[in-house]
Amino acid sequence: MKTNRTARKMGTMAFPSLGFVALAVAALLAVPGLAVAQEKLNVPPEGFKALFNGKDFTGWDMTKNAKAAWFVEDGMLRSLGGFDDFDHNIVSEEKFLNFVFVTDYRMLTKSDSGILIRGGSEQINLHFSWAVGQPMLFWFGPKDNKMIEDQKKTKLKEVKAEPGIWHTIKLTLVGRVLTVEHDGELVLDAFEYPEGTLSMEPSSIGLQKHKNWDYDAEEAGGDLSEVVPNVSNCPIEFRNIFIKDLGSSGLPSETAALPPAGPADEAKAALKAIMPLCLLGTWRKWWTDSSRTS
Repeated sequence: MKTNRTARKMGTMAFPSLGFVALAVAALLAVPGLAVAQEKLNVPPEGFKALFNGKDFTGWDMTKNAKAAWFVEDGMLRSLGGFDDFDHNIVSEEKFLNFVFVTDYRMLTKSDSGILIRGGSEQINLHFSWAVGQPMLFWFGPKDNKMIEDQKKTKLKEVKAEPGIWHTIKLTLVGRVLTVEHDGELVLDAFEYPEGTLSMEPSSIGLQKHKNWDYDAEEAGGDLSEVVPNVSNCPIEFRNIFIKDLGSSGLPSETAALPPAGPADEAKAALKAIMPLCLLGTWRKWWTDSSRTS
């Protein structure tokens, strides 16, 4: 009997009850920073604003074609159906010139998409294997442009985006200078667009819905004009779509909005700078006079 009691005790120690496990999990979830990830979806980090609220299309310009292609589900902006043209993109109502843009995206299979900036004058490529995070200017822009070719050699890193998992892409655009990070890796390091190749007007941010595409035929060098059974609908999902507006000067908007300092501001700044010295002189005089009379 003693041996059996010992065995039961050892068994109890090795295999805690379900009630104990439930209490332990509840305690862990109560610790700050261990909240369920789902609860944090589409909540912007400090200094950013959410372009997508995770619930509906508020803040997006929903054309008839966009409504046919996109839907909201489980905190995600999704487009799964197939189309024979490119006219199904979704664009933000708000316009930006200089900004930091970040989003998570996922391709469920071999797929293609992109992020449209500066009114669609440029697209940053999203693809399961080719030119991920790269400006399409590299491939469809002016040919034999030395400024572009030199920077491609020194500022570009090739990466891939495995289908079926979430990836994060971050764009920083100030003036004509673009930096791209993908899953924490620097893909494009301060690429400077040649004059006249990028719009310099505040514009919407767009998310591309790619047309149907046969990637198997493309990889095999086949005829893409033929209708084939392996065509992909180019499914794409987005979440955590955030932006930090850097204003027209490339500084955060709250800083950029400040008016330039005038003569009155400069006088105030000078007075503020010398005030501690004036107070120090007054205190020294009082101390000296008091010492003499004591």
